Amino acid sequence: MDIEMLRPVKLTINWSGNHDTLDAVDQSSAIASQFNCPGVYVHLSKDSSGNPICRYLGKHTSSLSGRQFEHFTNMFDGKYNLYGKSGKLIFKAGDGNPSIDDLDEYLSITSIYFGTIDKYPSFPVDSWVACIESLLMRSQKWSSYSGTILNYRLEPPRYQMFSEFEIIHSNNSDMQSLFGSSTKWDKKTKSIF
Repeated sequence: MDIEMLRPVKLTINWSGNHDTLDAVDQSSAIASQFNCPGVYVHLSKDSSGNPICRYLGKHTSSLSGRQFEHFTNMFDGKYNLYGKSGKLIFKAGDGNPSIDDLDEYLSITSIYFGTIDKYPSFPVDSWVACIESLLMRSQKWSSYSGTILNYRLEPPRYQMFSEFEIIHSNNSDMQSLFGSSTKWDKKTKSIF
């Protein structure tokens, strides 16, 4: 094991969004080509008061925009629950294919935010992306949105091998409102804040 892995890590995520889902999945769009890279992403809606409603937090180790195309295909094929403007379930996964109106309603209220890192430290990118996603999913703010998140699976908490692992949230007020200015693991207190 490399001793450097045990030292504190501080990474800045440059968040971009809110992006329209159809722009993100259209491989000919500027958004799709800009985010044909590793990182994390959030699917987010807002309620009538403007408060965030979290739908999904994920990662991809090579193409964030390619992963959005996979999500869109799965939605179209009826593999996901879809929620409408009222926050209620409008389509239940496995009940065939959603109607165009159901898809349109869900897509009209859901935006995508992409989080990228300018330069990863010397360690495989896959591992950094997994550490970031795992830490964000365990943050107090993210886990407080029970009932509206589509994905509850958790990556192994690899960030715990570091004495501290801090993510600074940059460039986006929506993501700073959601996660705070930073998300941090502290091995001494065994806490995420």
